[in-house]
Parts: sequence; C-alpha cells; structure tokens
Amino acid sequence: MLACVLPCLAAFAATATEDTSSSLESPRQLGGHVFQLSGLAPGPFVVTSFGTATIAGYGDVRSVALDINGREIGTRTYPVAAFGQGFDFAAAINDFLGVRISALGAAFSGVTGIGALVVGTSAQWDVHAGLVAGKSFGPARGAIVFDAGVRPDYSILVANAVLGAIQTQRFGDVSALQTTSRYYLSPGASLAVALHPSFGLVGEGRFLWSRQASGDDDRSVRRGAIVGGSADFDLDPLTGFPLGIQAVAQLEAGVSESEVRRAFQIGGGLYYTRRVRLQLGMEVVSRTGELRETQPTFHLSSALATIRLRYYW
Repeated sequence: MLACVLPCLAAFAATATEDTSSSLESPRQLGGHVFQLSGLAPGPFVVTSFGTATIAGYGDVRSVALDINGREIGTRTYPVAAFGQGFDFAAAINDFLGVRISALGAAFSGVTGIGALVVGTSAQWDVHAGLVAGKSFGPARGAIVFDAGVRPDYSILVANAVLGAIQTQRFGDVSALQTTSRYYLSPGASLAVALHPSFGLVGEGRFLWSRQASGDDDRSVRRGAIVGGSADFDLDPLTGFPLGIQAVAQLEAGVSESEVRRAFQIGGGLYYTRRVRLQLGMEVVSRTGELRETQPTFHLSSALATIRLRYYW
C-alpha cells in the first residue's frame, strides 16, 4: 500500500503547478494527443519514468478431477484468486534511444478446499530489461524494441505430494513444490499514431524465443509470437473532463511444435488525463490460456484489475 500511496502523493505534489496537457510537451505525446501506455502495449516512446502496478482478480482453472483413490476421472473447474505487484523504470538516453527495466509478479491460488488441494498456488515472475530505439514522423512514431529477461514459475501442488505418498506408501518421495525457470529474448517493432488530439492507437509485434534455465520441462526451446495493441480516447480536449478511456488486447501464441504457453488478454481502462507527467488509472483485463507449462496443465480464465501509477520526468 505504501509503495502505491507515497509515489501517488509525490506525483500530485510535483504536478500541482503544471498546465493542462494542451500546453505542456510530453515525451508520450504525438499530434497533441498524450498516450496512456498499457503494460500489454508499452509503445515506441522514449521516456524517463517510474511506475508501479498492483494486481488483484479472480478466475477459474480447468484441470483434472480425481476420485477418492487419486485416479483421474475427467476434468473439473476450480475457482482461484489472483494478486500481484510490479515495478518498472525507464530512462531516456536521448530523443531516439531509451532503456526499460521491469519486474512483475503474480500468484494464482485455489480458494476452496478441493481447489487448494488440486490447483494449489502458482506464482509467476517476469523480470526483464530492454531497449527502445524510435523516431517520430509528425503524428506517428515507430520504434525497434528488444527485451531480454527471465520467467521463473513456482507451483505448490499439494495433491501431487499426497498422491505420491499413497502410491509409494512413503511421504517425501514426490515434492509438492514444482519450479521451472526460462530465460527469453523478445525483439520486435512498435508503432503509435495520433489520429486526433483526443484519440490514439498503439500496435506492437514481437518474436519470442525462450530456453529452459532450470526445472523440469518437456521442451527445452520454445518459440512464439506476441501481437498487442491499444486505443485510448481522451475526453479532456473535447469536453474539458480529464478522463481517458482505453481498450487493450494481446495474443501470445506458438509458431512451431515447440510452442510457448498460449494466452489471450483483452480489456480496458480508465485514466486521469489532466497532468501529463502523471499516469494514474485502473485497467481491467480478461485473460485466458495455460497457467503452467508443465504437467498437470491448468487452463485459466480470469479477470484481473491493475491499478497503474507512473510518473514521468
């Protein structure tokens, strides 16, 4: 809570004397439109900023159903809760080149007795650093983007340990903790276009290559593609009301037999738009896809709310 509240108070104090977005230049501004940047489509902008993201949500996981003897008898849906926290930092080296650093963690946990037993708790992290090199052309800006990072997954599966003890008549032979860690490279391109001072579009396309770093995984190398985008509409230039409305979407899918974990996210957000040095709002996203890359598989359908706070220098 302090990580969210204190930067928010500092940002409001620092921007108390700013004019509105129409009279103050911003590194995320094109054609008079100040873009609201989403984590699903960061955009081609070179900025200096610090941000936080607080995640909460709920969902359903479809996985195996077990009888009293631990045998699979089909599939079943288990309710889960989600929570997480993220931080990001960006620095502009010059008008054309910038660096980004980000760390985001989220955990999904079963909320019923049988859900806690079968689904347990799965925690995922994404820690990466990257470069963005871009140039503006009037109301448009394009950039080459590149990220490299690591994605550790930790899962506590109580049912695995219990079933292992039943089968072997000994506790401890099968661990309840499963860990998998993969490092990845993600080059791509990003484009932003301001169609009006109140409306802008962002699109991104990336290639994803990942390799197993530790843990058990049936495929050492995985390849995929990520396509995402956002559209945001700012009411301030038209009505004087400082509200931004945003729509976002992202698809991650495999491009070969050694495919990455498939996921699709779509949603929208509301943002305060009066202060161009401040990005403050909430984004709600529906996410579907595989929660884990290892067995047993968990197919996730969830709704995640992210409170996003970012300050720009």
